Amino acid sequence: MRLNIQKLLLLTLTFLAMAAMSFGQRTDATFSGAVTDASGAVLPGAEIQLINEGTAAVLQQLTGETGEFRFDFVPVGMYTLKIGLAGFRSYESRAIPLGAAQNVRRTYALEVGSITDNVTVTGEAPMVNTLSPEQRISLETLEVRNLPMINRNITNILDVGSGLTRGEASNNGMSGTRFRLNGLGGSSMSVTANGTDANGNAGPVEISGYGGYNKIEIMSSESVAEVQFVKGVMSAEYGGAMAGNLSLITKSGTNQLHGSLFHRYEGSVLSARQPFLDREQNSVWNQFGGSLGGAIKKDKIFFFAAYEGYRQRTAIAMNPPPTVPRPCPSSQSADRSRGSPGCLVRRCT
Repeated sequence: MRLNIQKLLLLTLTFLAMAAMSFGQRTDATFSGAVTDASGAVLPGAEIQLINEGTAAVLQQLTGETGEFRFDFVPVGMYTLKIGLAGFRSYESRAIPLGAAQNVRRTYALEVGSITDNVTVTGEAPMVNTLSPEQRISLETLEVRNLPMINRNITNILDVGSGLTRGEASNNGMSGTRFRLNGLGGSSMSVTANGTDANGNAGPVEISGYGGYNKIEIMSSESVAEVQFVKGVMSAEYGGAMAGNLSLITKSGTNQLHGSLFHRYEGSVLSARQPFLDREQNSVWNQFGGSLGGAIKKDKIFFFAAYEGYRQRTAIAMNPPPTVPRPCPSSQSADRSRGSPGCLVRRCT
């Protein structure tokens, strides 16, 4: 009986794991390629090292009989590639960016020489996806940080994606942003955060800063590492999204301690008075927060945290009525059945 319970528990956990994978999109990359000599002949047995420049994590393997290598499930980040083989100069390529769900392939030619000789390449041409027909637009951390955003709302930088249009939306009194991709309806586009579903209620995709639609509305721009649009002929992992997918990937800690602080102020002190108001409107908006990331144990355990909050104080300005009510002269009789401009709910006769 006990054995049957264990089998049932194991089967249940297996189905739960499969369900979690089926509804998630990839947040890692695939990097593959081939190693040849100057004449194009394949080189089996070459040692390949793929090193994460932020965490110093090393992925390592040897090329096969056809000179091929392949790294799956590579975390997002900047990488250094090292290739070594006896009788050939060592090859090193730095600052290779790998994004979420990216699938790239390169061929590397080694030069004859001593393995102690090193050929170093910095700033290679951008990795181009030649393995699938999907169209992918990626905004990395620096672009997310530098592009202007109203109220630091991450949705304001999404206009850089071709074919993506934004519109105002409301739901139960909450305002937000509605997306359409390539002219299709809002419900044909999906939104994911770290590979998990981040769509709101059924219907058009809506995102709100400080609203009530979905999970990414509370994602601070300080915590965003990459924003990605995927459209065109997409793979099966984006099922249910005919127009495309908007994916947000958050940052992670590295060996280097890093962080940020910000404060944004808007108020009547720094704003011009509206021309149709008799006095300046008393309004104050404070937005503040920061982030911190680093290593708990170097090369092993990392952490990252971000916080963002706001305080808003707004006064409602009202203009006085165009005429000031006044009592009618006492010598005149009053007809209270009708009103007259300037009199207190009566007409003087």
